[in-house]
Amino acid sequence: MRKTSVRVRGAMAKGRAVEDEAFDPTKVAGDTPAKRKSRARASAKKPKADDPIGWAPRSQGAADRAQEDQPHDIDPGADDGSDPALLADEYDHRPGHVETVDWELAAECAGLDQNDRDNGRRLILWYGPDLCYVSGMGWLTWRGTHWQRDEGELDARRMAQLLVDKIKLEPFHIHHTPAQGRLVAAALKARKLPAGNRSQAEKDMIAKADKVIAQLGSKRAARRKFAVSSGNSGKTAAMLQQAASFKAIDQNLLDADHMKFNVRNGTLVFSRGLDPERPEGSERTSGLFEFVEPQARADMLTKIAEVDYAPLATCPQWQAFLDRMMPDRTMQIFLQVFHAYAMLIGGNGAQKIAYHYGLGGNGKSALLETLGGLAGSYRTTVSPDTITGDGQRQGQQASPDIARLFNTRFVTVEELPKGVPLREDLVKAMSGGGKMAARFLQKEVFEFVPIFTAVLSGNTKPSITGADRGIWRRVFLIHWKVTMEENDPARIEFKDLMKRFEAERPGILNWLIDGAILYLTRGLMHFVPPEVTAFTEEYRKERDNIEVFTTSMITTKPGNRIQAGHLFKRYQGWCEANGLTAAKQRTFGDRLSELGFKKDIGRYYEYLDIGVRAMPVTDSDPGWQPADD
Repeated sequence: MRKTSVRVRGAMAKGRAVEDEAFDPTKVAGDTPAKRKSRARASAKKPKADDPIGWAPRSQGAADRAQEDQPHDIDPGADDGSDPALLADEYDHRPGHVETVDWELAAECAGLDQNDRDNGRRLILWYGPDLCYVSGMGWLTWRGTHWQRDEGELDARRMAQLLVDKIKLEPFHIHHTPAQGRLVAAALKARKLPAGNRSQAEKDMIAKADKVIAQLGSKRAARRKFAVSSGNSGKTAAMLQQAASFKAIDQNLLDADHMKFNVRNGTLVFSRGLDPERPEGSERTSGLFEFVEPQARADMLTKIAEVDYAPLATCPQWQAFLDRMMPDRTMQIFLQVFHAYAMLIGGNGAQKIAYHYGLGGNGKSALLETLGGLAGSYRTTVSPDTITGDGQRQGQQASPDIARLFNTRFVTVEELPKGVPLREDLVKAMSGGGKMAARFLQKEVFEFVPIFTAVLSGNTKPSITGADRGIWRRVFLIHWKVTMEENDPARIEFKDLMKRFEAERPGILNWLIDGAILYLTRGLMHFVPPEVTAFTEEYRKERDNIEVFTTSMITTKPGNRIQAGHLFKRYQGWCEANGLTAAKQRTFGDRLSELGFKKDIGRYYEYLDIGVRAMPVTDSDPGWQPADD
């Protein structure tokens, strides 16, 4: 496609200067009616190049008939007010502005109708490769490296406003039909004859040509008027509404390949395949990755990390930080593999969340902020209020804070308040396995399957009240034991530490890539240290004080019966003696049933074949005395 560069300078008398060659805006060099007709038909049949979405072909109608009548090369330059220089000045009057004008595209749009529907088509012809529309989310625009949701539709509206100036180019390409052109040319020759020597037929021809020229001027004037009116807010909104139906795509096309990770200078593509270092004849597989540049619109990636891929980059200060704050090598590898799994690989197939626990000054916040900053738009920060408290909101309910989680990968929830229980149903929904419903402000409700991994942190252990393994099997409790005191000479201010790690982002990315390769080769659970498993299980038992009570206080006693109310009072006393919060009686009974205790329902609810130890007789008595019941 030929493009002509026009430099517009506000200080010039006519407002236009043409570079390289003289330019006639009523013609395109080398163009013919046949070429224009062929080009219009081809454009209607297939999408623009480099546009993965495309748009519906124009229906046969006035626009196509207009293309068939497109310009005859003879134009006598009717004085209809469409001075190309003045129109160019009106098109863009910014001093020194350089605008590349696609005159062929302007000629194609000149054949479209003057209505909202065809304004939508004009928008797509000019800007279509950079636009797509998703129900429930609105417009997305191509940013050169990724697709980005157009918050408030500011970018889409800007394109609609710029289109007004493009429409102002169309009068240049509204011409006589070939038959009209021949008439005007013949009349031009007749005008050269003295008036007294013209035949009646020549006079009639000149009069008819004058009418044709006036009609052309009216058409051009109407198009200029239409261009101006298209800039009204109602018209630009209607233009976007019409274009949306042509550019609508399924939300499932966005970020569909969970093995791709977008960085500033390209895309990392992960996979599993035969290990290139396997012994001869072996079928051993391993994790693999390749770097592809530049990014492709067709990948439909909506996220981008704030880092460049540099294969030789290292991160010595990052490694020194880990050596100081998490010196156990198996824990370091687990942190590396888990956070690579959480960030670089979408999907959370293992349905896991991590909770970083420890007193202040232990490095957990530095780790999360460093990785979160590197993740860029792959990271979403969630307020602790979203997943804590006693609210009744279910994970499937629509809400803007949940809508932000669509297609994100690395969700961080930092500094959970002490003692406030997690909304366990929401935690389960967030860690995968089912759809979530959400709604952006002033948008429709949509459903999505979460592909992110949540990473939480706090100075105290999380408050998990449930005893079922549906919540506990998802949690990795990571204990940061090392604390750096304020007066430690090796201590670095947090903001200075972040600057150092920011400079090492390419190296930290390579550290994560190595972790992703390990995950793809051996899986996640292979790298979970026994310390994490034991610490999590210990805390589960601590939170499930009913199970601890049954283990510590209940004995097997065949033939014995204990009333349910009496057993619950014993449990309450045990909790009070140990500084624990007792569960409600209904929860207590349900948990005993889960643990396999048999109950007889008669005049009273009674548990069968068990006894209860007594509490210590004195404060100095460390043992438990047998109970009568």
